[in-house]
Amino acid sequence: MSFAHPQLLWGLAALGLVPLLYLVRRRSRRAPVPHLFLWERALASQGHSRRRRIHDFLGLVLNLLLVACLVLAAAGPRRDRRVRAARPALVVLDASLSMAARATTTGSRFDQARAEAATRLPALLAEGPVGLLAAAGSPIWLAGLGADREDLERGLDEVIELRGRLDTEALLEFVGRARVREATLRVILVSDGAFLGDREALVAAGIELVRVGGAEGNAALVGGRLLTRRGADFEVAVDLAVSGRALTGRVLLEVPEGEGSAVDFTLAGGESREFRLGGRMAEAGLVTVRLVVEGDALAADDRLELAIDRDPRLRVLVVAGETGAHLEAALAALDEVFDVERSGRSAPEDWRRADLAAFDLVILRGVDEKSSLPPARYLLIDSFAPGLGLKAGAVLDHPAILRQETRPRLLRALDLRDLEVTRARGLRVTAAVDVLLEADGGPLIVQGEDYLLLAFDVDEASSSLVLLPAFPLLLKDAARELVPLPERLLPPVAAAGRLGELLRPLADGVPIFEVGAEGDPVGSSLRRGADRFLAPARLGDARLVLGDRQEQVGLAVLDRRASDLEASITTLAPEPGPPAQRRREQDLVPFALAAALALALLEWLLFSRGWTR
Repeated sequence: MSFAHPQLLWGLAALGLVPLLYLVRRRSRRAPVPHLFLWERALASQGHSRRRRIHDFLGLVLNLLLVACLVLAAAGPRRDRRVRAARPALVVLDASLSMAARATTTGSRFDQARAEAATRLPALLAEGPVGLLAAAGSPIWLAGLGADREDLERGLDEVIELRGRLDTEALLEFVGRARVREATLRVILVSDGAFLGDREALVAAGIELVRVGGAEGNAALVGGRLLTRRGADFEVAVDLAVSGRALTGRVLLEVPEGEGSAVDFTLAGGESREFRLGGRMAEAGLVTVRLVVEGDALAADDRLELAIDRDPRLRVLVVAGETGAHLEAALAALDEVFDVERSGRSAPEDWRRADLAAFDLVILRGVDEKSSLPPARYLLIDSFAPGLGLKAGAVLDHPAILRQETRPRLLRALDLRDLEVTRARGLRVTAAVDVLLEADGGPLIVQGEDYLLLAFDVDEASSSLVLLPAFPLLLKDAARELVPLPERLLPPVAAAGRLGELLRPLADGVPIFEVGAEGDPVGSSLRRGADRFLAPARLGDARLVLGDRQEQVGLAVLDRRASDLEASITTLAPEPGPPAQRRREQDLVPFALAAALALALLEWLLFSRGWTR
């Protein structure tokens, strides 16, 4: 209980005055009477005296209660009550193709889902407003949030085309936007569970799953993707889900004008699994994944087509009299970016006759051209050509580095404290180019519109760059600056030796490594910026923790030229909390005034009968 004006409660001190008033007797007054025998009899009556004392005590109590009620009413009493807030609910019907399978002898699984939703509507409407969705690709409204029961039942009766698979990412995005407005929104998904490979993400988002489906078994290909493409070889992953009874069958990968593969499976009802299939295909095209299952309730979801692109890694043409061990090792260490097998090598005198359109990047090492470079993307290492906006000068011995420009990606891995240049080509800028690294004798690293130039060679005699983990990362960053790379080429974590890089923004904070089953922290060390870190020199499984996301890392540092640091993202979503509760204050002033009025009427009634004074 609380009071609107608690300072008025001091008025309860007036209760002490009421007994004092009862102790005050009026002064006796003389009056002539004809005789005294009646008064003497009254004064002699002890019973009458006892009744008077009872009446006086009753009057005192009534007056005390009356004053107390008036004071409490003036203070504004309130009673706080915590009531459960109305919780809105969203019922989502799975409208994917697998829901067309016969669940019973009288209808499909989607019909069963409609009946299940209809039975839940009364209880949900009693708790708050209810909305109705159908979801396969993008969710569509069947009845808006807050619709009455008739509108909801009409939404359940709508004819819906069942197609595709349940897009859980679109559903999660829709629910996330809806919970911005209704934080306590309850989401119920009615489905046959053919998407179960994504169930963890739905459960983590607080979505309740209601399973429907009969004993008839149905196997469904619910998703597929290209994992790797290296030359003619490729690997795909397909998600297979079985609902109803257990099924046994085979997954076939059919490749036109190529080689496919197959795998056998036996899955129980409600079970799902990812299968990986390999094949060979010379060019880009479509492949077909097909199920061969006896007793399948629905054949329409047993076929899936996947697009196989060409190898997305960059093809490089290296033009040099001698490539050099350090450059070869750095390109090999960046196997996820450069297709070394399909790259080319050329002598300085023959490279212009090559088909430059077949290569994404041309690397010139120690090549001086007399004419302008043909159209292409270039990484120039101790090389020069007219038309670059530069003029060649004298050779620089041990130039002192003066300034480094940190670009969005390029050179962020380079720490000037570790870099020492012993011999470089003297250059002078004559046009609008970006000088990324400058020494006292001229620029050392320059970026133009379609080239990146290093004024020094990549060997130990010219600089210490090749001895640093930053060297392969610099090559990768140069490729990313010059050639747009597909997103799948950029894993969340890349490494060159012990130096790692977070390629995608994850969260604010410092990377912390934990190694071993006990999760022993081994610390972290930032080199430059929040996205570069020094991995621990310790073999074994490690966990890279950063903010509210985690990277499961398999770490094995080999040497400064290569590393097998790999990672996969796992987003940790917080579980939804309980429904919000809101406070409701009940005003008790009318009750206090009603009690005071009742006491006053009772006091008047007793006084009129002479029971109180």
